[in-house]
Amino acid sequence: MPYNRYIQISEERYNTLIGRYQKFIENIHDDDQDPISIYDPLPKKFLDELEVIREVSRELALKKDEDLKKADKQNEVETKVAETAENEVKIPAEPKV
Repeated sequence: MPYNRYIQISEERYNTLIGRYQKFIENIHDDDQDPISIYDPLPKKFLDELEVIREVSRELALKKDEDLKKADKQNEVETKVAETAENEVKIPAEPKV
């Protein structure tokens, strides 16, 4: 695949990636060889930032689950209160004679 100037990477970088990709394709069915990585590994700074994002996402997911459980419990309580209010038999006041 020839380089296209509308691709947003330099021609040198493109050729490097295509070379790695072609090596990957050549060895795709060879189980004895280590996997070939096409892209460069992420720097440690990016990996650390990703880990922080994952931790925050986990905490937010737990908080969301807790909030949903609280809302469900509150909804159940309100439903029970409404049902008991409907089921209560109101004693009519005795008419005055």
